[in-house]
Amino acid sequence: MNPEDVVKAFFDRWNKRDVDGAVALLDSKLVGSNPLVLQRIVGREGIRKGTEAYNKAFPDLKMAITKIVAQGGG
Repeated sequence: MNPEDVVKAFFDRWNKRDVDGAVALLDSKLVGSNPLVLQRIVGREGIRKGTEAYNKAFPDLKMAITKIVAQGGG
């Protein structure tokens, strides 16, 4: 799967509330950040916790991709 396909699949699973499926797409060594809460996110478990928190706080939230910037491969 190329990087753009991973982004599309991640948000498709996010919108279906398939947390396990979304997290499974990510590298276990992922390091990211969430500027809304000034928090560093580490690994799949960090993404899982963040996704579950968003789902609880905003149960009807849907993400829409407007532009993808992706490159490289794994």
